Amino acid sequence: MEGLTLLMAVRLINETQAVANNAIPIPDILGTVMSLISRFVIIGGALWVVWGLIVLGGGLIDKTGPKIQAGIWQIIGGGVIIAGGALVVTVLV
Repeated sequence: MEGLTLLMAVRLINETQAVANNAIPIPDILGTVMSLISRFVIIGGALWVVWGLIVLGGGLIDKTGPKIQAGIWQIIGGGVIIAGGALVVTVLV
């Protein structure tokens, strides 16, 4: 009986190690998530820059100062968002 119990314990340990070896390590998951977040933030910043260029173009056509100023600040804000998205990946977990 003791030999059977020992054999079952060894099999259980081997099966648990096999499951643990096939599992995705936590740092890989976090790195993937951070990379995905970074991509979305960079894409969002790029869209913000494009919208800023549209606002700036509309302001230049109408020759209205507030629209020009809003467009320039929106372009700068989009650049800051892109830079933040690029820095997200460098965060150490």
